[in-house]
Amino acid sequence: MNKNYLRTILKREWKYRLSLALFSFFLIINNSYSQQKTFKITKNKISLHYPKNWQYAYNFLSTPLTLFGPKLKNRRAVISINNTNVQNFSFDKKELSENQSNYKKGRLKWIKKNKGKVVRFTGYRISAWNFVKEVHSIGYSYTLGNDLFLEKAYFFNCNGELYNISTLMTWEQNKTYGKQIKKILSSFKCLKD
Repeated sequence: MNKNYLRTILKREWKYRLSLALFSFFLIINNSYSQQKTFKITKNKISLHYPKNWQYAYNFLSTPLTLFGPKLKNRRAVISINNTNVQNFSFDKKELSENQSNYKKGRLKWIKKNKGKVVRFTGYRISAWNFVKEVHSIGYSYTLGNDLFLEKAYFFNCNGELYNISTLMTWEQNKTYGKQIKKILSSFKCLKD
């Protein structure tokens, strides 16, 4: 075999691998790219990471702001953001923790009505996000048909007003977009006018 021919093949293979690596790098960067975006919800403004491949809608099904993830098997992960107009809500941690049984009863009633099965309840928790120091949450996972769904509700005060954020996604969406959703939630910021 000719040495020049072998060098030409090796050079092409190297260029091909470099091109493939660069293309893959830009795909990863493009898919994970997000920007901090400001949204106006009634008289308030919030800011959060908004991935480029997501969409949003104001007043979708009476929810002030809804974020929709990319389609995955004809479904989208959903983040619903509600301001409640309740001012300076005082979280009674003991009462909220004891109220878990009411939450379970309501969810079990909904599951029974829709012929689903509860997989697991995520108990009442208190955590912190980057810009929200106290976030109260509760959730559960359930099956409907052959699909496993994850649903979680978050409550916190934002500039003196009670907010509720709900997330809903399938298990597949969680595997694909779960980290992105956590990044969106943890970046939530209440802005002053």
